[in-house]
Amino acid sequence: MEEKNLRFGQMHSIIAIIAMLSAIEYYIKDGIVGALVGIFVYAGLAVLDLILTKVLKQKTVLNNRLLIAIRIVEFLIASAYIVYNDSGVRELEVISFICLLLRMIEMIFLFDYSDRYTRTIIIGVMIFPITLFVLIKLLLLPQSQNYSENAVIALGSIAEIATVVCAVVFITNIFISWILEIEHKIFEQRRMAEKTAEMNETLTIHQEKIKKANEELGIQRIKMESANRQVQRANAEIKTQNEILLGVTTCLDIQSLADKVPEVLCDSMENVNFCSIILAPTSKKGNFVYNAKAKSISGDFLKEFTSTVINKGLSSKDSKEISIDKELAAPCYKELGEDDKLAVVVKLPLFNDKKEVGIIYCGSGIQDNFDESESLLKNIAAQVILGINNIQLYYAIRQMAVNDGLTGIFNRRSLNEHLAEFGQKAEKEKTSLSVALFDIDHFKGFNDTYGHACGDLVLQKIAGIIDKIADRNGGIAARYGGEEFVLAFPECDADRCEKILVDTKAAIDKMVVEYEEQKLSVHVSIGYSSYPSIRKNTNELLGRADTAMYYAKEHGRNQIKRDGSDVEEFESERNK
Repeated sequence: MEEKNLRFGQMHSIIAIIAMLSAIEYYIKDGIVGALVGIFVYAGLAVLDLILTKVLKQKTVLNNRLLIAIRIVEFLIASAYIVYNDSGVRELEVISFICLLLRMIEMIFLFDYSDRYTRTIIIGVMIFPITLFVLIKLLLLPQSQNYSENAVIALGSIAEIATVVCAVVFITNIFISWILEIEHKIFEQRRMAEKTAEMNETLTIHQEKIKKANEELGIQRIKMESANRQVQRANAEIKTQNEILLGVTTCLDIQSLADKVPEVLCDSMENVNFCSIILAPTSKKGNFVYNAKAKSISGDFLKEFTSTVINKGLSSKDSKEISIDKELAAPCYKELGEDDKLAVVVKLPLFNDKKEVGIIYCGSGIQDNFDESESLLKNIAAQVILGINNIQLYYAIRQMAVNDGLTGIFNRRSLNEHLAEFGQKAEKEKTSLSVALFDIDHFKGFNDTYGHACGDLVLQKIAGIIDKIADRNGGIAARYGGEEFVLAFPECDADRCEKILVDTKAAIDKMVVEYEEQKLSVHVSIGYSSYPSIRKNTNELLGRADTAMYYAKEHGRNQIKRDGSDVEEFESERNK
């Protein structure tokens, strides 16, 4: 509104100055009094418009009522000058009408110009002063003039008013129609721009939503791929563990376990192309058990690595934690060739009840292959240890079934099985077989005098001696029952058996049993028989050895008795 008022004020000022200059020209040239009045009128209008223009330029808050009041005053002045101007200068009249017309148009725009009724009221109000001035002028005309002249003057004034009204109405309607059309176009363009902006904003929001949805989908896809990889890895690990578990549970000895583990790990674990294992013996007499398997690796390296591992053996000082070697700087890797696909080796120590029972080495050509496999490796270690425990349990149960619980040598049941096997082989292959049975002299005295603990110690000492002698001579030692023991020697004739028994008795005679600060000596009575030099039936050897042993006990104890005719006579007398 202030911008529009500023433009109208500038236009009024310019027209007023032009009218003032024109009036000055006519006054100077013709000395017309009406022109002199016009000078003052237009000068006042110009000054007033310039003041209003300056106020509007300074963006001062101007009361709209004050602006309207000033314009009305200007309108009254211009209307009065038009009606009462008798200068006869047509140019000044035209300029006056233009000033009046422009002020009427400005007044219309100060109100709601788009409303026709408002425009009609404003135009009527603006016409009222000039009509009033015309009527006053007619009333003030001299009475001397005749009626016709008054009528002509009245008609001229009415024509002037009508002309002004028609001009104002016509120009106003055209101008307002043009303005309304422009405003309509501007409104449509603005609405279109707003709709476009709304659509752009909506599109931007949708694009952001789509972008965010795509990002979320991307994240979900990555998570899904990661989850799939984890599931696949978990399935592979479960498969590996199942195969390891199946393998170790079917192994009944430590060597088969050592053979199975590298094979399963190389075949089932992802990207594993090398595996080596070393296991501690399950018994005191056993040796370290080892095995290795490799894919895409030369045999020279495998041989060198296995040799190094075996020479090193196990050490309880080693860390129980899994270690990953990506440098491969140890001497055992010196035989690696350029084509050997080995970039990392993981060491998996096997501990059972704080005791190291083995080591597993796994190698891969991918350096980070084991970075996320700690849980799997620990589970594999646990399963291998479970396999070792199963084997140890199997051996323990087997030992309980075949060995005597006190002495650790074969029990009577195992003895019978071995004697049957030895006898069948001897008869089939026509080889010798000797069996000896001996009894501890006065054994009851050890129990009665020193207690059963002392008697058990004596039995254990003798069992240890005869077990070693049996091992050295390719035979077996067994506890027959109570204080009786049996030695059986396949492919051993009577003469050789007698020499072995002499050495055995000598070792027992030299044995000293220390019990509660007592040093006790032990003696035995021994009887033996042999196939085929003495007996032609292997099934008779144990019974004949038993008879010979009783013969020795009846004839003074502490001696060795060979089966023969005198033993047969002794048996006949005993049977009677």
